[in-house]
Amino acid sequence: MKSSLIIISLFFLAKFSMAQSSMKNIDYQYYRDDKTYYAYEIYKSLSSKDNLLYLNFSINKPFKKVEKVYLQQGSKEYKVKIKVNDKTASSDNPEIKFYSLIINPADCLNENISCNTTIVFKLDNDEIFLLPFNKCLIAESLAKN
Repeated sequence: MKSSLIIISLFFLAKFSMAQSSMKNIDYQYYRDDKTYYAYEIYKSLSSKDNLLYLNFSINKPFKKVEKVYLQQGSKEYKVKIKVNDKTASSDNPEIKFYSLIINPADCLNENISCNTTIVFKLDNDEIFLLPFNKCLIAESLAKN
C-alpha cells in the first residue's frame, strides 16, 4: 500500500513537472521549393507569467541574425519589436539555421491589422522572406489562457 502511494505521488509529480515546462504552439507557417526552405513557429510558454510570444525563424540559407521583423498589409508596415531568445531551436538537418526571438503580442494584435496579413523577416544580408500571418489565431490562443 505504501509503495503504491509513493508510485502514484511520483507519477503526479512527474506530470506536474512536465506541465510546468511545456509550450503551447500557436502557429507554424513555411515556404518550400527545390532550393529554399524557410518557416516560422510562434508559441507561448505555459509556465511563464509574462504575456510574451516566442518565435523561431528557420531557413536553409546562411545568415547571422534577423535585422527586422514587421507585419505588412498592402503598402503599410507595422513594426514588431524583437528580442533575441537565448533558447535556440534545433533540427537534425544541419543545413537549417534557426534564430529564436521574443516578441510582444501587442505589436502583433494591432487593431489596424486584418486577420490575414504577411510577416516579413529581413536578414543581415538584406534578403527578405515573407510568410502568411494570422493575427486572429494568435488573439484566440492568447484569450484561452
